[in-house]
Amino acid sequence: MYCRQPPRIGLFLCILFLCLAGRGVAGPMHAEENRLLLPVYRLLAVHAPKIGVSGLLFPPDRPLQVTLNNLKPGSENWVGIFPAGAASAVGNEVGWAWTGNIRAGTITVPLYNDIPNGQYEARLFYDNSLEMETKCSFMLWRSTRLDRPVYADDGGLPELTGDWYGALGELQVERLTTPSPWPGYAADSEMNVDLYIPAGLTTSRPTVFFISGYGNYHSEKYYSLLYFIASQGFNCVFIPHRYTEPDTNPDILLRILDGVTDRFSLLIDTARVGYAGHSEGGGLIYYLARERPAWGTKGRFLFSLAAWWGFHLPTTGTVDYPANTNLLVQVNRDDPGTDPRQNIDFLLHNNIPAERKSYLYLPGDAAHTADHDVSYSEVLATGYGFDALEQVGLYRPLESLMRYSFEGDTTWKSIGLPDQGDTNYDTLYTVNGITVLSTDDPLGNSHIPIPQESALDSRFLCSKDGNPRWRMCMPCRDSPRDQAWSQCQ
Repeated sequence: MYCRQPPRIGLFLCILFLCLAGRGVAGPMHAEENRLLLPVYRLLAVHAPKIGVSGLLFPPDRPLQVTLNNLKPGSENWVGIFPAGAASAVGNEVGWAWTGNIRAGTITVPLYNDIPNGQYEARLFYDNSLEMETKCSFMLWRSTRLDRPVYADDGGLPELTGDWYGALGELQVERLTTPSPWPGYAADSEMNVDLYIPAGLTTSRPTVFFISGYGNYHSEKYYSLLYFIASQGFNCVFIPHRYTEPDTNPDILLRILDGVTDRFSLLIDTARVGYAGHSEGGGLIYYLARERPAWGTKGRFLFSLAAWWGFHLPTTGTVDYPANTNLLVQVNRDDPGTDPRQNIDFLLHNNIPAERKSYLYLPGDAAHTADHDVSYSEVLATGYGFDALEQVGLYRPLESLMRYSFEGDTTWKSIGLPDQGDTNYDTLYTVNGITVLSTDDPLGNSHIPIPQESALDSRFLCSKDGNPRWRMCMPCRDSPRDQAWSQCQ
């Protein structure tokens, strides 16, 4: 990966003008000038220097390999490593090396000790000067290489591997940790933001922002799910939050989103983004996606897991999203803490067309309890675990959303967003022994239960006045589901 030289526009235009002027004038003297000027232009084009590194992310405690090409000969040419934005001045560098009078090749640049995490630039200088010829950007950041999650299924079902949709990817995964960009969290290590990324990044990647559930501050709680996203070649940013602060102060999560994308701008492709969340986070992603319409112009989705109430949305009516938004709402049978009616509201009352959204219901079975904790990683003696219910009920539809939204691969669409005529549309279907249901019409599908309010946790009822959208509950309180819906009063 090479970076371009800053253009010397004045000199280039001057030479180009003289070359063209020489062509337009007859006579042997001007023809001779042409023959003299053209090689000069070619010489400049050939000798535009280039500098590059082999990726975007490197540990700050090892020498850096820098590749050079088209250098002007000189025994005092050198490369310096500087923090991004720092002046090219003695004392600002964090490492440097002579180029060894080479015209092209790779040199080793030793780095100083105790370099802070951050974005840096490799800069090329000629003749022992401080006038930069060209540069290339990358990150120096301490990372942790992560172990693959362990598959363990109580029902004895085999793991889906290889080309199966929902199989863990083959890419190795590493984790970066950074203090929260929200000032109130910045000094609290418990509120650090974690990035799960595919190892060896050479370009920015589509990114999924995962908003944690209530009180779940550590990414290990969702380790297997976050690892799965990164193993497929996408970034996942895990964002914790304290109690219900984002419910009353939306700036917290928005500031964290903006701060993280700025801090890791080389790694995060904001043109292709997904918003995923569990429980409280599953309700909060709806306003986050609405508040950042400029992100996701080349692909965007929402993946809501067992969501709680949605804050910072209109109290009634539809919610508007950009036209390319895809949505998957996931609900579990044995989850009294999540009222399915609020998830039906999230699915139906927006401008997203039916072919771009679906309601995913997990009934579970005797060996796979479909409760509120399906997305959590089990802690095993050998590491963090996952089972067939997670793989079929979460990973398969999530990979469908990522592949379809980020890569435009329509072959993936029917897995998570089936249309009429697809075998898994509006019906219970089984994959690897796990039954799921996908539908655009959760009110009209009798396989999806809507419990009486007395069977649900009274603290989190959709009809509770603490829910900003309680009037949008469908059906309203305990009214029959086949009754024409009307707004609760």
